[in-house]
Amino acid sequence: MIDIKPDFKTLKPYSVVKQDVWHYNSKVKIKIDWNEEFLVNKKVEENLIDFIRSSKYALYPDVSSIDLNIALSKYHNINHNNIMTFNGSDEALDVICRSYIEKNNIVVFRNPEYGNFITFAETSLAKIEYFYDKDPFVLDENSFKMHIEKFKPRLVYISNPNNPTGVLYNFSFLKDMIVSNPNSLFIIDEAYIDFIEKTGYGESIDEMIHFSTKVNNVIVVRTFSKLYSLAGLRIGYIVTNNEIINDLSLLRKGKNVSMLSQIAAKTAIESKDFYNEKLEIIREQKKNVINKCSNLSYVDNCYDSSANFICLRINDKVFNRLKTYLYDNGVYIRDRSSIYQLDNIIRVSIIDDMSLFIHYMDEFEKLIKNI
Repeated sequence: MIDIKPDFKTLKPYSVVKQDVWHYNSKVKIKIDWNEEFLVNKKVEENLIDFIRSSKYALYPDVSSIDLNIALSKYHNINHNNIMTFNGSDEALDVICRSYIEKNNIVVFRNPEYGNFITFAETSLAKIEYFYDKDPFVLDENSFKMHIEKFKPRLVYISNPNNPTGVLYNFSFLKDMIVSNPNSLFIIDEAYIDFIEKTGYGESIDEMIHFSTKVNNVIVVRTFSKLYSLAGLRIGYIVTNNEIINDLSLLRKGKNVSMLSQIAAKTAIESKDFYNEKLEIIREQKKNVINKCSNLSYVDNCYDSSANFICLRINDKVFNRLKTYLYDNGVYIRDRSSIYQLDNIIRVSIIDDMSLFIHYMDEFEKLIKNI
């Protein structure tokens, strides 16, 4: 048997949720565990069908994604040379780590953080220096900034809004940290930025994108998996300066971005009105869920967020029982309690119709009252 690299033997793979939605005997009724969205754009479907009927899938894809890049450049009002597409934003994060992290380079995260990126950093053999706030749902900006200045990391990763807490970092704060630490590369993962309200962030949700093209130590990462409902097609992109684009081109595999993904993403980014309407539906559903859950006896805390999910801290006496009850009834939520500081926390994705989730949360309330 050929052994894996010695440095990899102690690493642990990224922990994924149940994927039996793909199985013929799946019991799922409402999937609200991975922050996908299911209200789809029919125009995307039509354009994908047209492409399949053209038989052009026999050709290799456009490795430069030029049509999509131009559409994105118009959408963000930036030069298309500052954009690079990937087979999902996770691939972009992996390529960034493999391009810039050497063994024992320091990488800083604020706990909790997106687990997949932590895995990429660990497999690049980084030394991770976590920052812990007293309350993971409240950001202590000054302490976090001091933590970065103390360790002078090679790389800082920030999901904004944060996954899994939904905490939003203000643009001015991020900009100040980036400027103050010119020798650290900042990865700002904006997978959920489309869902934020402008209040508390800045003038525009594209401020970091525009800023990233003017400095040499920040990469903005975005995805089509959340608001745009294209998770299964795997399409994401980065925005940064030309020097970093050139660096990453050494490891990027252009053929990984399929034409189906490029066509779907281009159609989506050109359908602004549809997604604005979708956002309003999701925001209204989130309000309904928060109002309901805040009044349930077994929910100790209901944490609003700037993303398309909320976190609920469930009473310890019924935590496992609630998880089992929801799963047995086809309600798939995400258990985050294994993460430090997230004891008894479940994360609930907000989709266009949350009535089934609310129904079973109500039914569970009746169940435990009758015991």
